Amino acid sequence: SEDRTLCTNVMFHPELYPQLSKTYCKGIQHDIMKSLSKFDHDEYIRNTLRNNILVSGGNCLIPNFTETLSAEMSQLDPQKKSI
Repeated sequence: SEDRTLCTNVMFHPELYPQLSKTYCKGIQHDIMKSLSKFDHDEYIRNTLRNNILVSGGNCLIPNFTETLSAEMSQLDPQKKSI
């Protein structure tokens, strides 16, 4: 349904919705990459963490959520393997 699509879009691209323009979040993919960047000094750990992301909770029930997350993460870091 349209609500499911909107929910997913907001999580990945809150900047597209004017009512959320003052939000501090750029999208969950950016938050994940920011967390992973804390391990820049150890590429092995960073890659291991990136390749072992676990999606759980209600969000994983949204159709194509995991695929969208993987695609968005790949756009931010195209040289790395998909999730």
